[in-house]
Amino acid sequence: MSYYTYKDCKLYYETKGQGIPVVLIHGWGIDHRYLEGCMEPVFDALTREFERFYLDLPGMGRSIPGFVRDGDDCLEVLHGFMEDVVGENEILLVGNSFGGLLSMGLAKQWGAMVSGMILLAPATGCKERTLPQSPRRTMDSEFFYSLKKEEQEAFAMCDACLTKEAFKHYQTYIYPAVGDNKDNEFLQHVLKGEIAWDVHKEKNSYQFKKPVLCLVGREDTCVGYQDQFEVLDHYPNATYLLISGAGHNIWVD
Repeated sequence: MSYYTYKDCKLYYETKGQGIPVVLIHGWGIDHRYLEGCMEPVFDALTREFERFYLDLPGMGRSIPGFVRDGDDCLEVLHGFMEDVVGENEILLVGNSFGGLLSMGLAKQWGAMVSGMILLAPATGCKERTLPQSPRRTMDSEFFYSLKKEEQEAFAMCDACLTKEAFKHYQTYIYPAVGDNKDNEFLQHVLKGEIAWDVHKEKNSYQFKKPVLCLVGREDTCVGYQDQFEVLDHYPNATYLLISGAGHNIWVD
């Protein structure tokens, strides 16, 4: 458990393991526990060794935003973290939702430092998102309606599999951060969730040629799945995987 200070921003992070460096960047309004719950079982199953850097984005979790006001400020802090803390030029990025957009921004601006990316339901910076019109859901009605009203609303916002088993993961790795950020003035009134580079433009003028895996849920009503497919021209070595029955919280579903 450590803090990295960049200007007056204090970035909280935790490290696990040794080996190839991986920086894991969570989404809007949650914290590092989201990707920890998602990715640690994956790393445990691998034979290669990885050093994982789980961080809280500015103004979320235990991080203090300081000067940060938008996505480009977040990129500046993350780049400093990669240079000063990770200190490597071959860093893997794992980005979820808003963290996926930030990962794409890091690869665009400082691609020499990035050896590849996993993008989990990444936001794409679209002003108007293309969202599924009739998302399918799996529901254990008896269990779902036994939850408190606020739990139902939070759980159903980003999940397509509304079952007891899925809620166990949601309750452990996501819901505590959702509650912590419920009245977060910084997220509600200060931070702007865009970056200057529009990933839907410059299709023929920029390519990141290292490996990219993009995982999206067909039932994702938060960022959708079609806009992500449209930006693959930037990533000629990308694999795009659309998962039926999964919403924005793909790994929970």
